[in-house]
Amino acid sequence: MRGLARAVGLPRAARDVPFRLVTEADGQGARWTREIGITRMVSRLDATKDGLLAERLGLIRVDTRLVPEAGGLRLGAERVMMLGVPLPRALWPRVAAREWQEAGLYRFDVSIALPLLGRLVSYTGHLHTMPARNVGTLAQPSQDL
Repeated sequence: MRGLARAVGLPRAARDVPFRLVTEADGQGARWTREIGITRMVSRLDATKDGLLAERLGLIRVDTRLVPEAGGLRLGAERVMMLGVPLPRALWPRVAAREWQEAGLYRFDVSIALPLLGRLVSYTGHLHTMPARNVGTLAQPSQDL
């Protein structure tokens, strides 16, 4: 399981590590680079024709719907594909992700688990938004591998 986590660029378990998010928009979507401690995770985000948010990380693409919640947004998975092939729902990673604003900060809470294998990664924290870059702190990252 640790090998799988490393293969897709997930960070090692740590607490109170620096977190930096750099978003680079282009005409089609955006590249997100998350630097968590010394680990760099790069994904691609695009809007789909049916109004979903598609995120590609390595061989996986997860299409999510942004669902308004009290004070923020929750991301709900609608489709998951590997190498362009739709996966049956039983094989989808379990993603619990939400974001909200609190005390002038952009806050996030993300957890990803695999069926039968359990939690792959989870992290929570906040960002201080800055022109051209976002820097924050991960409050409680963990990894059960």
